Amino acid sequence: MKGIFRKRGYSDEQLNTALHKAFDESEKEKKPFQTFPSMCRVRVWILRKSRSLLKDTELFKETTRITFCGGRNLKDKLVHSDCLHTKPTHLLSALPEGHFKCGRCTQRQHTTKCTSFSHPVTGKEYKIRGTISCTTTGVVYLIKCSCGKVHVGMTTRSLKMRMAEHCSAIKTVNKDSPAALHFDRMKHPPTSYWYTGIERVQISRRGGNLKEALLKREAYWITELDALTPVGMSEDLDLRVFL
Repeated sequence: MKGIFRKRGYSDEQLNTALHKAFDESEKEKKPFQTFPSMCRVRVWILRKSRSLLKDTELFKETTRITFCGGRNLKDKLVHSDCLHTKPTHLLSALPEGHFKCGRCTQRQHTTKCTSFSHPVTGKEYKIRGTISCTTTGVVYLIKCSCGKVHVGMTTRSLKMRMAEHCSAIKTVNKDSPAALHFDRMKHPPTSYWYTGIERVQISRRGGNLKEALLKREAYWITELDALTPVGMSEDLDLRVFL
């Protein structure tokens, strides 16, 4: 601050004199403050009326300044809405919503480019939610057998990694995989399946539990597409995530 006034032409002597004077006056006028919301004027009135009784207490030993501050209202309790939508800058930002085939991964022969999918029983059309490729993470996917039955699952990893695990489970007849058990029971060829990413799940900028959100959407699509046995291939419907 002294440097600013020095540039304006004030001498060091003038600045030091003014500085000492300001400190001396502030020490003389230094008094304890008591701050009250504006709605507490009754309390202040009581304090002023009882000042003679309170002057011997530690808090009111010196002359006290009483000031008012604004009370808390709805504005203080509200937060900013999460309405900021930034445009993605990745390679897929220009692509419309749908499932896209990359053409490089080992699972490309089991999928195709599409923007919608149909209910395995009623034939109802559903639009794919989000832009999905084999490298997309946080996806709810659909596996469809050649007989028409479907399995719904989810993954927090890349879609191609999860599909590679399903392919391996079907070929090795993994007893923990509902899809593998179906292929083994029905004697279908291990390569007679198609997969589609049907929804990309993302958490908000404020954070959240991605796996929990995926489990909720997985449960929704299992119910919506009648993917539970015996109509479908899925064997479990975990509703604990809604509790």
